[in-house]
Amino acid sequence: MQKTSFLIGFILGFLVTLLGTFLFVKIFTSYDYFYAVSVMKSGSNLSKLLSIGAILNILLVFFLFYKDKDEIAKGVVFSVILLFILTFFI
Repeated sequence: MQKTSFLIGFILGFLVTLLGTFLFVKIFTSYDYFYAVSVMKSGSNLSKLLSIGAILNILLVFFLFYKDKDEIAKGVVFSVILLFILTFFI
């Protein structure tokens, strides 16, 4: 049960980051999502966009700890750490 909860949190962390980037692009730019990502990647700003998208994970982790879903929260935190490492190399 713990491994599946951790995996659920890991996947949830990536999905929430994608949701955060999507919301940021839709709210603060007039570009289409895929066009904005390609522009950010060509300008080497994709790591900044992913970092902004990962802000929603903070709220998710606090909510999961509040609901005593510690293993899922650990998966979310691990996905944020992995995203940090990936964005460091992008």
